[in-house]
Amino acid sequence: MKKITGFIIFLLFFITELVTAQVINKVEYYIDTDPGFGNGTNVTISSSANIPDLLIPVNITSLSKGFHNIYVRSKDDAGKWSLTNRWLFVKDILSGNVNKLEYFIDTDPGFGNATDVSITPGSAVANIAIPVDVSALSKGFHNVYLRSKDDAGSWSITNRWLFMKDITSANVSKLEYFIDTDPGFGNGTDVSITQAGNVSDVLIPVDITSLSKGFHNLYLRSKGNTGTWSLTNRWLFFKDIAQDNLQSGEYFFDTDPGFGNGTAIPFGSGLGTNVSDFSFGAPLTGLPNGLHYLFVRTKEVNGKWSLTNVVQFDKNVPLPVKLIYFNATAEGKKAHLSWQTGTEQNSDRFDIERSTDGLHFEKIGWVKAAGNSTSHIVYNYFDQAPKKGINYYRLREVDIDNRFEFSETKTVHFGDDVLFALYNNPTNGSDLKLTVNILPSVLSVFDASGRKVKEVNVTTSSNSLSVAGLASATYLAVLNKDGKVIGVEKFVVNR
Repeated sequence: MKKITGFIIFLLFFITELVTAQVINKVEYYIDTDPGFGNGTNVTISSSANIPDLLIPVNITSLSKGFHNIYVRSKDDAGKWSLTNRWLFVKDILSGNVNKLEYFIDTDPGFGNATDVSITPGSAVANIAIPVDVSALSKGFHNVYLRSKDDAGSWSITNRWLFMKDITSANVSKLEYFIDTDPGFGNGTDVSITQAGNVSDVLIPVDITSLSKGFHNLYLRSKGNTGTWSLTNRWLFFKDIAQDNLQSGEYFFDTDPGFGNGTAIPFGSGLGTNVSDFSFGAPLTGLPNGLHYLFVRTKEVNGKWSLTNVVQFDKNVPLPVKLIYFNATAEGKKAHLSWQTGTEQNSDRFDIERSTDGLHFEKIGWVKAAGNSTSHIVYNYFDQAPKKGINYYRLREVDIDNRFEFSETKTVHFGDDVLFALYNNPTNGSDLKLTVNILPSVLSVFDASGRKVKEVNVTTSSNSLSVAGLASATYLAVLNKDGKVIGVEKFVVNR
């Protein structure tokens, strides 16, 4: 958080909704207490529908030290007030020089009565090495506390650190283990070691031949030459059951017919116990298109079945059309749409859809498809009455079962009075194409919450607008010239 001592300057951005065309003619602020609409401290502005990057100097010298709130609001020429915006700030308390530093361990003797640390007084005391004598402390955990006092007589918060005075370890004189049941200290199976302060990398052979099949616990502990035992460490292990050879396997789709009633998997002879690299074919004939489950299980020669494994898959017919290209261009007062297919299977038609905002499409015509073809076929469609401005076109490829898929979206612009236009909209992450006929200007991009997320200077009529770093969402591109809004375009990022 910023800490303020004299003046604060706020950078604000006011913009009225474009559809109302209201003008902001007053901006005021107040601190902590609302004096009522119109009674705050006035901010000098030039009346405008768009007030970008407004700097507001606020004198806070008379405020008390500590936290405060500053509130800002605006009024338009219709007499309507905006919402009141609020920011929290702190007027800092200037700290004095640190002239005393002291510490204590575990018990506070009172301010000024702890062990003194020699320092050079200053506003910042850092990187001081403090020797602390712990020879008289008992073994175990302790707390060391540190605090400072400034020349105004004010003490800092007392800081605390936990530390441990170590216990000198004895040599390890005995190591023992046991399995599952504790026989008592000193009664475990002895492990041969050489006495030392640190016993590591010891290999312990553990005989498990007499153990039953399944899970068991292995415990290990040591004793020092002072007679003190360590904590008992535990490891879980599994004594494996030898696997019999596999005899057969079976699979089924979706519904379990019962053990032994699935479709047999042709294992052959000499299978052994491992089928990790075994593959088999499972014909899908007769299965309807859609989501299905394949189940597989095996049986050993002793008659025991494995767990049933399952895999989900989707059986689909191929898409009806493989589209090679789709173009849209202006030819006079008409829009010419052309596309080419590489293959078609059970294709019925191409619905032509148009939009003026890139979001809401309507069907304006259709072209009959070839049905089934492995040849390259070129199709054409002319929009005889395109809309003024930007027209968005896409194909809805429909097969004879009414399954469909959309093509990519193309744009065509009609009319020569446009000052600002975006193309390749919506975009899947590639750069937008930008046409501007009023130069130089500034393009600002806002998200749905009104937050400015991007700003670029425009100096040429043909540009590209990068959407790198923008999440999938709807944005407003606002073109400004000398502080005035020239045009607004909505665009969509759909990654």
